Amino acid sequence: MGIPRRKERSFFEEEVGSSFIQACVKTIETYLSIAPLRVKHTMAYDLQVNYELGAYMRVVVDEKDVQLTIAFEKDFSISVYNKMLDEKKTQVNEDVLDCVSELTNIIYGLAKAQLVDKGHLFSSGRPVSTTDLNSILKGRGSLEVKFCVDKKEPQFSLIFSL
Repeated sequence: MGIPRRKERSFFEEEVGSSFIQACVKTIETYLSIAPLRVKHTMAYDLQVNYELGAYMRVVVDEKDVQLTIAFEKDFSISVYNKMLDEKKTQVNEDVLDCVSELTNIIYGLAKAQLVDKGHLFSSGRPVSTTDLNSILKGRGSLEVKFCVDKKEPQFSLIFSL
């Protein structure tokens, strides 16, 4: 269960973001055998992204309502799906969307496990896949952390929205 929650814990501590970044790197590296590189970040209200799909979870972290989103470039999501399941998909379908949800769940679980042991409080959540990321980011302040695996342009992002 971890140590008892300390009152001074906050979602805005650097260790929270670092744990989620490490969880993204570890998860993608596990399935692709290549470590993604964090390339840049963006902060915006009503963030607009160019990714075609992703999954999000609405959870409570240290008494803050947070939306965690993992957004994927279409071809990258298909590549990860194919590597995970040894398939040869060429288009996004329900299976690929389910895979994106599962990756989001894995990332949340890995980060959460580390942070609960440090006294942070996390609610449970269920990822929801979407092909309309901009609609779930509308009306929120967001921090987007972008990652590249084997291209110069970002292939996926970790997005925290409040």
